[in-house]
Amino acid sequence: MTQTLTIVPHTHWDREWYQPFQEYRIRLVQLTDRLLDLLARDPEYLYFTFDGQTIVLEDYLEIRPEREETLRRYVQEGRLLIGPWHILPDEYLVGPEATIRNLMLGDRISRRFGAKMDVGYIPDPFGHISQLPQILQGFGLSVAVFWRGVGEAPNEFIWAAPDGSEVLVIHLRDSYGNASHLPDEEEAFAARLQEIVASLAPYAMTPNLLAMNGTDHMEPMAELPRLIAYADAHLSDLEVRHGTMSQFVAAVRAAQPSLELRRGELHCPERAQVLPGVFSTRMWIRQRNTWCETLLEKWAEPFSAFAAQRGLKTPTRDLPALTWQAWRYLIQNHPHDSICGCSVDAVHKEMDVRFDWVEQIGEEVTRQNLRAIAQAADTTALTGSPVVVFNPVSGPRTDVVTSHVHMSQDVQAVDVVDDRGEVMPFQISGREVTDVDVMELERPVFLNILMMVNKGFVRGEGVQAVEVFESGDTPLIDVTLAPGQPNAVALELAKVRLQALLEDEQYQLFRVRLHRYAKLAVRFVARDVPGCGYKTFAVRPIPEGDDHAAPASDQQSIENEFYDVQVDLATGTLTVTDKVTGAVFPGLHHFVDGGDRGDEYNYCVPEQDRLVVTPVAKPKVRLIESGPTQWTLEITQMYRVPAGLTEDRSERSDDMLDMPIRTLVSLSPGVRRIDFTTTVENCVRDHRLRVHFPTPIQTDVSHAEGHFDVVTRPVALPEDTENWREEPVPTQHQRTFVDVNDGDVGLLVANRGLSEYEVIPLDGGVTVALTLLRCVGWLSRGDLHCRRGNAGPSLPTPGGQCPGKHTFEYALVPHKGGWESAYAQAHAFNAPLRAVSVCASDGPLPLSLSFVESDPLEFVITAIKQAEDGDGLIVRGCNYAGEALDITLRLDTAFRRAILVNMNEEEQEELVVEGKAVRFSARAWQVVTVKFES
Repeated sequence: MTQTLTIVPHTHWDREWYQPFQEYRIRLVQLTDRLLDLLARDPEYLYFTFDGQTIVLEDYLEIRPEREETLRRYVQEGRLLIGPWHILPDEYLVGPEATIRNLMLGDRISRRFGAKMDVGYIPDPFGHISQLPQILQGFGLSVAVFWRGVGEAPNEFIWAAPDGSEVLVIHLRDSYGNASHLPDEEEAFAARLQEIVASLAPYAMTPNLLAMNGTDHMEPMAELPRLIAYADAHLSDLEVRHGTMSQFVAAVRAAQPSLELRRGELHCPERAQVLPGVFSTRMWIRQRNTWCETLLEKWAEPFSAFAAQRGLKTPTRDLPALTWQAWRYLIQNHPHDSICGCSVDAVHKEMDVRFDWVEQIGEEVTRQNLRAIAQAADTTALTGSPVVVFNPVSGPRTDVVTSHVHMSQDVQAVDVVDDRGEVMPFQISGREVTDVDVMELERPVFLNILMMVNKGFVRGEGVQAVEVFESGDTPLIDVTLAPGQPNAVALELAKVRLQALLEDEQYQLFRVRLHRYAKLAVRFVARDVPGCGYKTFAVRPIPEGDDHAAPASDQQSIENEFYDVQVDLATGTLTVTDKVTGAVFPGLHHFVDGGDRGDEYNYCVPEQDRLVVTPVAKPKVRLIESGPTQWTLEITQMYRVPAGLTEDRSERSDDMLDMPIRTLVSLSPGVRRIDFTTTVENCVRDHRLRVHFPTPIQTDVSHAEGHFDVVTRPVALPEDTENWREEPVPTQHQRTFVDVNDGDVGLLVANRGLSEYEVIPLDGGVTVALTLLRCVGWLSRGDLHCRRGNAGPSLPTPGGQCPGKHTFEYALVPHKGGWESAYAQAHAFNAPLRAVSVCASDGPLPLSLSFVESDPLEFVITAIKQAEDGDGLIVRGCNYAGEALDITLRLDTAFRRAILVNMNEEEQEELVVEGKAVRFSARAWQVVTVKFES
């Protein structure tokens, strides 16, 4: 039987890795210059694939803008293949909405040049998420081409996502570089092709075989057309083609093979390393990325859309363009060598700056939109200072929020009420009064200041009160300022007093004191804040009251209506009683520090490890907040741990250093969650710090949130793995939570940006281990017993030891039943409420509003944004129910059309509009995107 070998010339372009971006860009410019020259001089060099990315074009054209038309011509001729991605991401360590924005950006840039490659080429991520088939199908891509994570498998198979979406997989069994570094002598070239055929043919489901002629940063092989012609003429029963992946896929499909079906995530290290240690390398990267993704997805995008939908004005026009710029910076941090933390230190320092840029843009876009919405609420019926509390997640929630409210300095006590006048639990956590300026002014200069006061604004802040004190020859004019609009009534009274003062000619010198209102930090429980919306509260001055700022005490327990938390004074661990189920969880929150002789890719336990499991001295426990908004225990411990590894790296050193750990444990009324904030001063090297949560729960599986999915994984590891490329490990990936349960009771551990967990089976139950720090000093090492060979160059990375102070946030939710009863708390924990204090106004919006509602709440809203074509509102959600649902989406305003669109916002099907709502069905774990047009 004649076989066909398609040779696909390409390069795999790591934008930053063992060199920083700018150094790699110099190599990119050199490669692209030579590639364009080669395409120009040799029409027989038919095709070159630019790694499935589009950012390489932008990086190149920043240096060679004059060559844009040349690039465009070759793309349009089909000789240069680009996209469908903007960058090649790590699939696990970025969120699913970020992956969608990545593909949207890749599509946009590809269209600018001509067309995108119609293959989901993603060669080198360290494993593949379960929902990638559905995401690819959301962009019209029905084929995935990749290497890692598959295990033993044929070259072609069908892969199904949890919702049933399927793609054809072209499995790069021998990697994306199986035909790299081919010899340039004709007979040797032909012999090498025969070796490639021999390796691939036993696993091929059709006569078609794929040879990938390229690898990391490899330049095109100019001799390829001549060599292919020779091999094609001299190798019997083998047709050799210079082609593309699209051509190869078409040939496979034309053969109509019967292919096996695989389901779920692909993270098996049998044939290729999946490098699972990256889930915990440089944990600060995961924390910052999670915060930035949440900022854009939950705040900047949706509230920009809500403000635009209502026609509200913000100081800066076209805020979605700024948000897209923030997404660009964030996506530049998402290539696998970047977000995985497995590069040289210089790369991650530059990532930190990009994260800063994302936060700067995202916070300002959010601030402008939240203030515009808050100022549009009709608060005339409220008494006191209005505070608008925003909730960005699906469904109503009760949670704690802090607002900074400006009050007159003579106000000594306040309370907090909702829009029905019901008093909320609150605490005053701070009070600040600041003088802006104190000036002595002669009459002509004073007249200039007086003009500003009469207009209501001084130095950009609104005038709230003016007091005049006549004493001696120099009167004192005391002006109170606050952010926002001026107090009109106070201004009118001030004008009368000031005019009278000016008419008295004896005054030639004036003392002016500018100061702000007292700024109170008010922490309160905001009850029943609508999902994807807001609720207005009021902070009222009252004659007398209690600010609830109780002094610290030695109390060792806290409780609310859901949980009782007791501290063991000998160990610092906790016993938690779930008042609803009666379940008791002793020994929770136990720190365990062990050695790590691995590198940035893999955790590797030393041959003789020494675990540190107890503090060196008795913990110090204090009650530092005693309600009524929050009860907080402070637990301070000192762990004495080895300073590093011995010289031969086989065990931990005898030199010991003290590592302080401070934890705050908090409960609030109405909140079914125990919140933790832990701060660690890391001064040691080559170690892994985890916090353990032992449970009496008997189970052989864990449930961890993935990407539009909750992944059920076995606790036990596979057997008979001696010949695998890498040892399978018990540590796994999570997004916002991991849960263990026996169907009756369970424990959910939520986190903010802590992406690694392990479930450890023990006698009497399982323990959930949450990784806080994994500290190593090498990019890669070749002497690890857990992995065969290097994963990259052996370069020192002292920044990977993560010295200094680190703060980690996580939460516990003991619960009844399965994870389905508790995951909403994990989503709420990852998107804390925000509050905006405003002046009273008679705006067009009500005191409480949900802009978008989903029914049932198992349809979890994951994105709300303005449509890319500028016309309409995009709402996307995922069915978390595990079964098909009939879903209703309801807006707060009427709309003209509702259309089902794909993830690229291309119209698929029109829906029937029912008032302000639409109805549709969704399969279990199906992601549905609806476009609403006004």
